[in-house]
Amino acid sequence: MKPKSFPLLGAALALALGGPLTPVADRAAAAPAPPAPAGDTTRQDMDVLTRGPVHEAFAETVSYNPTPGVIIQKAPPAAIEEVPPDQRPEGDNVAWISGYWAWDDETNDFLWISGVWRNLPPGRQWVPGYWNPLDNGYQWISGYWSSEESTVTDYLPEPPATLESGPSVAAPSRNHVWTPGYWAWRDERYGWTPGYWQLAQPNWLWVPAHYVWTPRGYIFVSGYWDYAVARRGVLFAPVYFHGGYYADPGYYYTPATVITIGLFLDHLFLRPGYGHYYYGDYYAPRYRDYGYFASYSYYGSRRGYDPILMHQYWRHRDDRNWLRTREQAFMSLRDNEALRPARTFRDLRARGDAQALALAEPLDRYAKDKQSPMKFKPLKDAERQQIVAQRQATREFGMKRKTLEAAAAATPGEGAKRTKPEKVELAASPLRGKSAAKFGKGEGPPKLPPVRQPVLKPEATESAVPGKPSGRSDEAPGRREITPSRKGEAPGAREPGDTGSRKDEAPGRREISPSRKGEAPGKPSPERIAPAPERRVVPKEEPREAPKVERRVEPKSESREAPKVERRVEPKPEPREALKVERRVEPRPEPREAPKVERRAAPQPESRVQPTPQPRREAAQPGSSGGGQRQQQPQKGKKNADDTERN
Repeated sequence: MKPKSFPLLGAALALALGGPLTPVADRAAAAPAPPAPAGDTTRQDMDVLTRGPVHEAFAETVSYNPTPGVIIQKAPPAAIEEVPPDQRPEGDNVAWISGYWAWDDETNDFLWISGVWRNLPPGRQWVPGYWNPLDNGYQWISGYWSSEESTVTDYLPEPPATLESGPSVAAPSRNHVWTPGYWAWRDERYGWTPGYWQLAQPNWLWVPAHYVWTPRGYIFVSGYWDYAVARRGVLFAPVYFHGGYYADPGYYYTPATVITIGLFLDHLFLRPGYGHYYYGDYYAPRYRDYGYFASYSYYGSRRGYDPILMHQYWRHRDDRNWLRTREQAFMSLRDNEALRPARTFRDLRARGDAQALALAEPLDRYAKDKQSPMKFKPLKDAERQQIVAQRQATREFGMKRKTLEAAAAATPGEGAKRTKPEKVELAASPLRGKSAAKFGKGEGPPKLPPVRQPVLKPEATESAVPGKPSGRSDEAPGRREITPSRKGEAPGAREPGDTGSRKDEAPGRREISPSRKGEAPGKPSPERIAPAPERRVVPKEEPREAPKVERRVEPKSESREAPKVERRVEPKPEPREALKVERRVEPRPEPREAPKVERRAAPQPESRVQPTPQPRREAAQPGSSGGGQRQQQPQKGKKNADDTERN
């Protein structure tokens, strides 16, 4: 079904996500050299894709627990003769990095990841990946950005399972971003380096330290500053060839279709099993089963770290719902197929939607756009010849790496199960970024953070099995080793034990380590081992054995029975009787007698004697015989008074 017009969520979000990303584009176009077989975006036997894998040199994935790559049965074709476009970004640190073949599950075939114009990370050199032939198929070995000072490659044993669980405390400020912890090899064993908060930079993002799996062992990639995506370079669209004409003599391919910021950042996915970023339409639920993770989902999966998402998250720190908005946009596109971006440049142009067309555009038009984050200039013939020579040197450099690593593989497809590191000399890569010291004032990257010393543990070498970091409990290691990051948020190198938090943690580590070495008594310090067994073992054994054997069998039980009877009988009756008698007898008579006598006797005589004689005297005045009456009445009153007193 032909998709409907694409209401672009990305175009608006692209500007909100930090400005235009240096687009990526890809189109098969013929180079200006040999006779005609030059390709074009209108060719029916070639699809310029507006979705697919991102060149590893443009965006390097970070996996906490790296695993071997997927093995396929089909052999990859020979590399295409790829010629860079006739326009390049300005700058003396920009280089052309050629493309390579990648496996596509849906077509069950290879597609070509086009080369990129890359602003090289300062102080780093590019080590390209390769397809490693095995007895049971072919396996992709990822490339990586190594330190420019490195001329010797260390192949290490498998690191323990990560202890990284995200920040345990709030950021010191809104301008800080979290940098995850990692395992570091020191003194013939692994030690955990806790994560910490680091100041974010507007034009730079931090790629944390991580490991890359190879057939010979694990390679440690130290952390480094890389350009923000908008200043990183130009990414071109991948291409799928329907026929094998790309192998014809004289055929050249030139990328020419740029993928813009709207498509790259708004529709970004990660596939850790393949070691690549992906962009475009991977919204159908089945892609999750294939190992695709939306950027916001990968952020919370604890599988790895996404520097691009974290930098964008910081840029939108004022929007508390930014991450939730991305999740809602993903669900909307997952449930509405018509809203998803086009998968090919041909379909995108057929839609005729201006917003849809903004997702990808030809390089000629993109270079003329004044709002482009990078300025372009024509590519000179001398520069083109230099790029061709550099491409050949890079291929030879990659073959040397392939020879060194593939020859030492112990088991095909599984990698060497080594227990000790191995140093192998490897010449410097032809693709080397400018040293940070050579940048002008205000142009170079921030200073590298101080090297953080790992917490070395003797038992760490025994924990090479993923999921078993050490002999400690599953929860304690993570807490103890992430805790130093709380006080280590302020930049500055710290030696183990130079802060209070590390001294507090050290006893826990020391109690565990000598217990393994101290199985033979005498060697470990008694201060470390003695307290633990005495407190835990002695009190548990004595109370259990003593009452069962000695108290019941021996005569000691008699002396113990007597005090039990006496203590129960004597103290109980004494306090109960004394309290009951005193409280019940004494308070009852006092409140009952006192109020009854006083209240009844005092008020009654006063009220009865005084009012009765007065009215009688006034009534006796008008008669002549009143004098006799006056003498008799007081006598009666006296008798009444006497009676009342007697009563």
